[in-house]
Amino acid sequence: MTILLRDLGRLALPGLVSLHLLIGPVAQAAPIFSQTPTVFSWFTADRDTGPNGGRAADEFQLASDATIGSVTWRGLFTGTNTPMFPLDFDLTFYDDNGGEPGAVLSNTAVSVTGVDTGIDLTSGIAFDVYEFTAATTPTALIANTTYWFSPLADTSNDSDDNWWWANGQTQSASYAFRTDLINGPWVQSSFSEFYFELDEAGATNPVPVPEPATVGLLGLGLAGLGLRARRRRAAA
Repeated sequence: MTILLRDLGRLALPGLVSLHLLIGPVAQAAPIFSQTPTVFSWFTADRDTGPNGGRAADEFQLASDATIGSVTWRGLFTGTNTPMFPLDFDLTFYDDNGGEPGAVLSNTAVSVTGVDTGIDLTSGIAFDVYEFTAATTPTALIANTTYWFSPLADTSNDSDDNWWWANGQTQSASYAFRTDLINGPWVQSSFSEFYFELDEAGATNPVPVPEPATVGLLGLGLAGLGLRARRRRAAA
């Protein structure tokens, strides 16, 4: 019995290491599209802006066929920089119509809470840049084909703030915008790219569950370690 307890005590630490390896950090697949410019500016993307709202859309292409399952995007709140969460968004994917958004491929209504990135953009006061992530309606897209993405916020419940989509400057980028969501056409523009990332549906790996035998081994190892410590105190 003495030999068994000693061996179990020696098993305790390896048991902990084994369990850690089995239920370690969850693997997260890389985005299938990532456009993360250094944010320096912003563009209106809110139903509550002006008389009829306004929004922007940014074009993109995928390197391979994929089904979009979630989106990450960044933006800020102008006004008093005191956002009210959760915030309602429409996340819309369009096909391309001659260099501007065409038919709607999917639209997902979400209510999300932004995470402060620690980045501030200053225009009189410092505006906090927030990051948002949400699942979308699964949207199958074809490689090397132009599509458009547009997040549209609704801050009508927030009397002193509007939401703006964060962007960065680049010479080769193009985007489109509307300054009137009821009657206004899409207007093509350039020299800016907006911050967003796309993840494939089902890209997040589930948390691995340890085998029952491994959990049992860990329990025996911990028990042996406890008994060993008590025997040492008694001997002292």
